[in-house]
Amino acid sequence: MRVLARSLGADTILGWFGSDPCSPSPWPGVMCSAEGRVTEILAGNCSLKGSLSADLRNLTALTVLDLRSNSLTGPLPSLSGLSSLQALFLHSNLFSSVPLDFFSGLSSLSSVSLDGNPFEPWPIPPSLADANHLVNFSANSANVSGLLPEFLATAFPSLARLDLSFNLLFGPVPAGFAPASLRQLLLNNQRGNAHLSGSIEFVANLSSLEQLWLQFNDFSGPLPNFSLLTSLYDLRLGSNKLTGPVPQSLIEVKSLKEVSLSNNFLQGPVPVFPSSVEEVDLVPHSERFCLLTPGKCDPRVNVLLSIIESFGYPLKFAESWSGNDPCNNWSGISCNARGNITVINFQRMRLNGTISPKFASISSLKQLILSNNNLTGNIPSTLASLPLLEKLDVANNSLYGEVPNFSEKVTVITDGNPDMEMLPSSAYAVVLVFVIVAVVAVVFLFELLWLSSAAQEQHYVSVERPSTNKIEMMSMSPTGAHAAEGDNMVFSIESLRTATDDFSRENVLGCGGFGVVYKGVLPADGTRIAVKRMEASVVPQGGFAEFEAEIAVLTKVRHRSLVSLLGYCTDGDERLLVYEYMSQGSLSEHLFNWREQGLEPLDWKRRMNIALDVARGIEYLHSLANQSFIHRDLKSSNILLGDDMRAKVADFGLARLVPDGGSLMTKFAGTFGYLAPEIAQTALVTTKCDVYSFGAILMELITGQKVINPRLREGTNLVSWFRKNWRKEDELKNAIDSSFNLDDGTLDNIKITAELAVECCAKDYNHRPDMGQAVNVLSRIVEQWSPSSHIFESSGDMYHASLMDALAERISISSKRSSFSFRNTQSAVLQTGEASHSAQQMEGS
Repeated sequence: MRVLARSLGADTILGWFGSDPCSPSPWPGVMCSAEGRVTEILAGNCSLKGSLSADLRNLTALTVLDLRSNSLTGPLPSLSGLSSLQALFLHSNLFSSVPLDFFSGLSSLSSVSLDGNPFEPWPIPPSLADANHLVNFSANSANVSGLLPEFLATAFPSLARLDLSFNLLFGPVPAGFAPASLRQLLLNNQRGNAHLSGSIEFVANLSSLEQLWLQFNDFSGPLPNFSLLTSLYDLRLGSNKLTGPVPQSLIEVKSLKEVSLSNNFLQGPVPVFPSSVEEVDLVPHSERFCLLTPGKCDPRVNVLLSIIESFGYPLKFAESWSGNDPCNNWSGISCNARGNITVINFQRMRLNGTISPKFASISSLKQLILSNNNLTGNIPSTLASLPLLEKLDVANNSLYGEVPNFSEKVTVITDGNPDMEMLPSSAYAVVLVFVIVAVVAVVFLFELLWLSSAAQEQHYVSVERPSTNKIEMMSMSPTGAHAAEGDNMVFSIESLRTATDDFSRENVLGCGGFGVVYKGVLPADGTRIAVKRMEASVVPQGGFAEFEAEIAVLTKVRHRSLVSLLGYCTDGDERLLVYEYMSQGSLSEHLFNWREQGLEPLDWKRRMNIALDVARGIEYLHSLANQSFIHRDLKSSNILLGDDMRAKVADFGLARLVPDGGSLMTKFAGTFGYLAPEIAQTALVTTKCDVYSFGAILMELITGQKVINPRLREGTNLVSWFRKNWRKEDELKNAIDSSFNLDDGTLDNIKITAELAVECCAKDYNHRPDMGQAVNVLSRIVEQWSPSSHIFESSGDMYHASLMDALAERISISSKRSSFSFRNTQSAVLQTGEASHSAQQMEGS
């Protein structure tokens, strides 16, 4: 222990000195048994800056080693021989390497956390298999590289959590990977040139799974059957190469609360998830759905998708099959003038799998060419029933069995299939009868289905689900003025005068080019409101575009991080908008004017929570809402804080709907300092303009300085200063807001945030991340402060609880916290027109 004390620097920092670490009283953070053996070392977050001595292996009674969140460096020593060690927490340090025998003999090990260490790339060593009681293994952002080892599939029968996200892994998940106890599997965001790939069919057998993150990889093929995953609540599969329709078994998972499927190649109809799913990240136009809105696909599309199911829904089809008309340049498909499919040519496509009998559903088919692939199995006998078939070419595959008896007019080519046999002559009569019956049945059934489908399409009417409180969406009148069918969103001018004490000066919250914002209280139920008043004397005649834009946007989007519009009022020349009241004012007040207003400065944790709130709100606007919008005026004064200091984005007067092309040309608008350079240069506006503004806000959060600041040495623009100086540690330290305590952990987080800010403000908008990526980075920072993120941090008594009880409690807390978070999300993402009072109650729950 004295050697260990010196190597860690704990002799001076923690007072580890003396001849006996256990007697007469244990050293700080050291737990001992009754026999005087060291059993636990609990020195996490103690500013230790040494290295870990190999003498640690002599502490053979050690059960817990917790050195998390220090600045320890050097290679990790082998822990071989510590057969009693149960919990190992070394995350958030600066260790440089992991030896191959690191886990040798650790047969009692149940929980490991190595997250956030800058290790040299290292594979998961075979010695980890010795820890056959493993419950939790986490090596997030630890440069784990190579293939996932085969022993992951079988070595850990009690494994509940596996987190290997943000690493350098590649290749498939091991075959047969299905730990029955696994509840959390996080393999997302593999970095480097290669990513995890292959099928995710293994997921179908993870029956205890609650949380699955596989996003930002190269997984391909169809989504699995989710019928067994009855506890799954959080599914993130975005940014892969998944194909095929979204299975009904996923939509019917009753426990599901959040699902992310965007940026894949999903096909078939747009899925409709039940209202119990609180957040759905799925942008139809980024996939290969037959339609951009929920609805039935053309019957021909359904048939073709059912056919390629037997090939595993190859990516090459998803890439080229777009829209709801297979006769419109679909790869391998040819049609006649009436829109009937006549030729299917899938030769030389490296197809695997079998020939689907559903080809027989296309009664107009004349040629079917499947040659030079890797197909196996038989030729389905139903193909012989195709009434117009003239040619079947299956040459050079690996087919076997007997060739059905086709009509004499059909040219059948089977060369290059050595195991293929012609049907014996004794069976011809039986086959002939079968063919005749099959032809009649299939043709009759196909025509019946076609007529039925056509009839349904002629009588199909799109009915929008009514709002629960009868508030109708805004519509555009022929004259261009907005109108509302109901009156729940319409406030009378008298009610707003009463609520604001006749717009008294005492109730003024702020002023701007648009007019004045007042606070008020609705007399009917005591709901606090904010009223934006636009008058003709302030806004030029006919210049109420901002008024209409806010109504148009905020009646279509609702999110916990966007300020809710409660209603509006038009009276003569006046235009008034009524919002939920945000009691703590704007972010700019708390950053730049906190001294003058007698406020407490925002600490770093609060700033990161605010940044994450804003990022989630803008991400929702860009890609998660039913329609995508660009805010165009994102800045710190348009970020408002509520009673709980949670942030919401406000002021949608300049917001615009994102067109199909993803960009629009518009007049110059916005606020200097937050404006992306392409706006001034080309008037081109995309969602990446908001990303630029968000990067500028991150810089303000770091420095406590306004984005346009004459005190900066390199000009007045904070963005320009960051581009030049953020990598210089001394410069960055001097620029950091002096109002919060700057420890090593905070500085590391600031560096990560500064890098994100600079990337968001890249001069070329193509080089900026999207808001989903910003959410990912900020989530990792914020999650480290979550009270359930560490097993031994909930109370001192837990140090003395049994380790398995502690692990069970951690998993339970994590599960409850996730459920609680989703309930809050459900409360916050309100349906259009929900009352403000209910919103506040639910947001605060």
